[in-house]
Amino acid sequence: MITGMVMLLGSGCAAPRWQEAASEAAPPVDLRKTISVNGIERSYLLHLPPGQDSAHPVPLLILLHSGGGKGDDLEKIFGMNGLADREGFAVVYPDGFSHHWNDGRNVERFRAHRQDIDDAGFIAALIDQLVESAGVDRHRVYAAGVAEGGMMAHRLACELADRIAAVAPVIAAMPESLAGGCFPARSIPVLMINGTDDAIVPWAGGEVRVGSRALGRVMSVSGTVSFWVSQNGCSNTPSITDEPDLDPDDGTRVRKQVYRRCAGSVEVVLYEVLGGGHAWPSGRNSALSGTAPAAGRSNRDADTAALMWEFFKNYRLERLPPTRRESAP
Repeated sequence: MITGMVMLLGSGCAAPRWQEAASEAAPPVDLRKTISVNGIERSYLLHLPPGQDSAHPVPLLILLHSGGGKGDDLEKIFGMNGLADREGFAVVYPDGFSHHWNDGRNVERFRAHRQDIDDAGFIAALIDQLVESAGVDRHRVYAAGVAEGGMMAHRLACELADRIAAVAPVIAAMPESLAGGCFPARSIPVLMINGTDDAIVPWAGGEVRVGSRALGRVMSVSGTVSFWVSQNGCSNTPSITDEPDLDPDDGTRVRKQVYRRCAGSVEVVLYEVLGGGHAWPSGRNSALSGTAPAAGRSNRDADTAALMWEFFKNYRLERLPPTRRESAP
């Protein structure tokens, strides 16, 4: 449910600092900002590409961190900003509430779950704010996340399909308790990347575990894919391609499954990392902090950031809900 008052903190009558900073021929801009949603101050890191200005709206990628982390972690580990600068899109790295997202697993030990924090409302408010003030194209807003952030991306696909053009959950599956109440407003493109040997978010589904801690239940990866195939009215028969094994020494291979003939001309795509663990596939050491050595093997063939962007840029929203400003009396 998306409710409540939203207010940008520290703003005045002058133009926002990001508009001043992102003037013509300006270098890339990184800004840490806060926004109040339902009386709770939430924070985020915003990266704007070179030369961006409000007269030429750019796409926005919302990148959601893993459990126990923060937005800055993703910027440092995964190198999305360099791709954003080359391709001309903005990236926002929101921070979860007390380092976690209310992704639907109902884990009592997480404050975000215990207090039923409205993270979908936070993301909706953040989108509106950046559309209104940071030169973001509301037709081209995308969400991706890793681990717990990927589970939150599944939730955003359920609740914000009218605001987000496509999602890409990585090493994440649909929380079991979320699926029964997931009714997207439209067919939504979904790209998933999962390791078959992930010991934390198990390929076969069941309990998410970090060490001895049980952290809620998820559907299997195949069950999650089937869920989105059914929601989107796709053909049940995928095209399957074995991707080139560029690094035979990493002990993994990548198999791509694409489900087509979906309503709304969307696709559901799964990159199955055979032998892969709980890690973001890339050419770098991409195991998440706090999970090694349980993370398992990291694939070095795929470039996750590039795969995401190639998928996302095929999609845009045509029918849009009103912004808060447009719907105000």
